Amino acid sequence: MKSTINNSPTFLIQNYLKVALRNLLRNKSYTAINVIGLAISICSALLILLFVQYQLVYDKHFPKSENIVRITSKIKSANTDDINHLTYTPGLWGPELTREFKNIESYTRFFKYRADIIINYEKEDKQFFEGQFFWTDPTVFDVFGFKLKNGNISEALVRPNTVVIDENIAFKYFGDSNPIGEVINYVNGDSSIPLEITGIMPSVPEQSHFHPHFFASLSTIADEWWIQDYDRMDSWSTPFWITYLRVNNNKDPRLEEMVNEYLDLKLQQDSSRYTAYLQNIHDIHLKSNLAGEFEDNGDVKSLYILSSIAFLILLIACFNFMNLATAQASQRTKEIGIRKALGSSREQLIGQFIGESLLLAIVSFIFGVIGVEVLLPYLNEFAGTHIANSYLQNDWFWGYSTILILFVGILAGSYPAFYLSSFSPLNVLKNNLSGVFKGELFRQILVVGQFTIAVLLLIGTIVITDQLAFVKNKPLGFKQDYIITIPLRGDGLQSQYSRLKRELNIHPNIASVSASSAIIMQGRHSAPISLPDIRPDDPVNWEFLNVDHTYPETINIELLSGRFFDENRASDSSAAILNEAAVKALGMTNESILGTRIQNGWGTDGKVIGVVKDFHYATLHQDIKPFALLLNYEFGVRFINIKIVNNDIQGSISHIQKLWEKYSPGTPFNYSFLDDNIDQLYKTEEKEGKLITYFTSVCMIISCLGLFGLASFMVDRRIKEIGIRKVLGATVQQVMLLLSFAFLKQVLIGFVIGAILAWLVMDYWLNEFAYRINLNVSIFLISGLITSFIALLTVGWKTLKAAHTNPANTLRQE
Repeated sequence: MKSTINNSPTFLIQNYLKVALRNLLRNKSYTAINVIGLAISICSALLILLFVQYQLVYDKHFPKSENIVRITSKIKSANTDDINHLTYTPGLWGPELTREFKNIESYTRFFKYRADIIINYEKEDKQFFEGQFFWTDPTVFDVFGFKLKNGNISEALVRPNTVVIDENIAFKYFGDSNPIGEVINYVNGDSSIPLEITGIMPSVPEQSHFHPHFFASLSTIADEWWIQDYDRMDSWSTPFWITYLRVNNNKDPRLEEMVNEYLDLKLQQDSSRYTAYLQNIHDIHLKSNLAGEFEDNGDVKSLYILSSIAFLILLIACFNFMNLATAQASQRTKEIGIRKALGSSREQLIGQFIGESLLLAIVSFIFGVIGVEVLLPYLNEFAGTHIANSYLQNDWFWGYSTILILFVGILAGSYPAFYLSSFSPLNVLKNNLSGVFKGELFRQILVVGQFTIAVLLLIGTIVITDQLAFVKNKPLGFKQDYIITIPLRGDGLQSQYSRLKRELNIHPNIASVSASSAIIMQGRHSAPISLPDIRPDDPVNWEFLNVDHTYPETINIELLSGRFFDENRASDSSAAILNEAAVKALGMTNESILGTRIQNGWGTDGKVIGVVKDFHYATLHQDIKPFALLLNYEFGVRFINIKIVNNDIQGSISHIQKLWEKYSPGTPFNYSFLDDNIDQLYKTEEKEGKLITYFTSVCMIISCLGLFGLASFMVDRRIKEIGIRKVLGATVQQVMLLLSFAFLKQVLIGFVIGAILAWLVMDYWLNEFAYRINLNVSIFLISGLITSFIALLTVGWKTLKAAHTNPANTLRQE
């Protein structure tokens, strides 16, 4: 009776799966190594994918968010090349552009203090420091699509002295009761503004570039002297507000160009100095780091780096699979020969091996997802994210996962499939394998690729660690140790500051007390500063701090010429101290600048009385630019700075708190140390560095698994050669040196390629810092030694075992 062969696709797939499962279970150590390597790589890639996806959806929760843009302004000095790119725009830009262009549907403006203010609810005697308080137009609801859970949205912010709060603030101050109609007080220094609550809005989702808790009517402050006296509401050229527009669906691609043409007409002689940019709201979180950002934004470059690392980790795992598959080839040659002799085509064999690879990828994916479930809470805690476990219910996750499985399965299985299916059945069944094991060049390329990736990531980790250490340890030009900063936000505190300062100075553990308008390196101001003796028609846009007399001594900056502020000189009431960069920008010397008239940001005439050595008033991402310390503590100070001696820190803090409660009872006593505040400025880079270090470690672990596969392949290939050499008198050390030398050649090639790539990538990353380390040779040598040591350690035990093998066992068949 003639037998028939079932060649249906279903039968073939079932057969492939059975054979694949049988082979995987038969070679348990081979399967375990591959599953571990692939599972770790898939887990790492999925964690990075979830983190990247989390960052990419910022601000997309707003209705029709693609139609929301922010206007930013770039301002050029009239007589110099100084250019400032700001989030701030003049007050008329928003309303006038909306009136002029049909493509612009609405606008809204924001003003927000950089420091926390106090919100007081007198009925319940509650008051808290709040940081997310925004003065804004009633059109804010039109631009952003905010809804109200309670209140009339069309009237919520129309009247002066009205405020809309979010649901979390409502519960914090009022519990479950309805707060509509209740009055809270906005306390900033010695001023207090009553605000009636007219609406409750949902809390803004975390994935937003700003998180308002309060929207107060802009008309409340429109008549304040610091708005009117400096023409901040009705000006075409005084940048003060952060302005957003909602454009219609038919946004003209030339809108930005037309806006600038219109502004040129309005600005007239100043038109060449101002350029407006329309920035889509989706680009703010990852692509914007301008002066005046509401919050610290992310960096799209870090997502590129992490995504590249995920790809490289997957690539190494796939290389491992290929190496281990070829290392196991000798154990499957007879199976392949018999299958070919029985009529299996090469295509069927390729399908079988790809099937094995896909099955392994699916099993590894399952373990990888389990790893994600275990590690996701730690990632959230570390990165400050709130990635929910509901990602498994998202279609995008399974779409990416399917692509990931196919990528890993097909890439990892492709070379072994084509390689093993090419064996001649005649040579295989006769055990004549001399012409079978070819493709040596390709396998060497895989190994070199592994080392290239490992060296690239290792050098990157070392460079990032060194740069962060450099940033933390670089002299800043002032002393930040043992300085306590406290916001001056209590009712009456600013008016009583002088008395509070005198009492604080009495304590023996307090070395100095001063006040400033912002915390050094965390905040500063930018406004036109006039120098009528030098540039009567060209105010400079310098950054500055308002300070009191003792501020320079408190932070211990170095005086180069002139003198510091003197409390006993009435003429110092509006004096200024400049840094070296400011003097150089004016083309003057440290001595000739002294006595020059200066009109500060609040319109008060004074004189330059001193020049100090350049110090870092901003992070090390930014060059030191012209900067001024302006003596203007009666209006402009927001923080008190207290330098203490280090012999009784806790006792000093307790004493400060008692005095604080004496002068402003009920005001929260919130203090921080200046050095801690400065450390927080680099937390983003620190987190990136730790993430990259973690994934570099993962890469090294997976690489070690691949090196084990390579060692196995080398030993299997040369086992008879080793036996013959031992019969001829070779020692164990000579055999190990022989095997290791061939291996180290590939290490060296991988190191050279990886080092070149690392230099290019890390030099690009370091350019983000104005002050950076140099990429010296020691960094590359250290990484090369570490990689070589780990590589030799990984293969050493395998080569040692081969060197001790009895040659009689390996040459028996000969």
